[in-house]
Amino acid sequence: MRTYTPKMSETEIAKRREWMRRVREDVTRSEKEKKIRLSQSSVNLMVPWGVHPPLWDDSLLLAEVVEKEIQPNMSVLDIGTGSGIQGIVAALRGAFVLSTDICPRAVQTARWNADRYRLEKMVEARESDCFNHVREKFDRIVFNPPHLWFESESILDHIITDNNYVLFRRFLNEAKKHLEESGKIFLMCSTIGDVEYMQECIKENEYEMKVCASRISPSRWHYAVYELS
Repeated sequence: MRTYTPKMSETEIAKRREWMRRVREDVTRSEKEKKIRLSQSSVNLMVPWGVHPPLWDDSLLLAEVVEKEIQPNMSVLDIGTGSGIQGIVAALRGAFVLSTDICPRAVQTARWNADRYRLEKMVEARESDCFNHVREKFDRIVFNPPHLWFESESILDHIITDNNYVLFRRFLNEAKKHLEESGKIFLMCSTIGDVEYMQECIKENEYEMKVCASRISPSRWHYAVYELS
């Protein structure tokens, strides 16, 4: 699989580095408890330092898609769960969820938040680097990947950076093996990253792709949830 070479101007790249700096500041100042309002409901989550807080449009828009599209008794895999928001919203809809993250603190956080809603029988939290410790197949896979291709510069950057999009390409390459026959993927993409490159990767892996939700933030970043099958 080919490596990533940025095609953006230095000015555009600088904008994204500035965005990354502001995200670090937001995460550092972030309160531990978050009330997340969705279109049909709201959830309260505990988010300790170093765990991806669902502060931005990517997490919220994806959660609204999960809330709308997930049906009772579906099996759902939430990759890179962070606070656990996507898995918890799916479980509240009656799905059976496996929430995974490479970060042990995020796994524990997802477990805490599921327990707060008495969802311990609906949500399993498991430490895994992408699909490393996942053997099952699922009706739906949910993934909000890191948007930026930069190398991490601090311990907080792992929630927003994917050096040269190695994780993104790996996810697309391996995900089909973990989908049931009629399974689908809900994948968040944003113009914070290189959307054109992400779309190329999706097509190279021979997925059918459609936009099932989109939003423009006050900062003029475009967010879209792609349904892949």
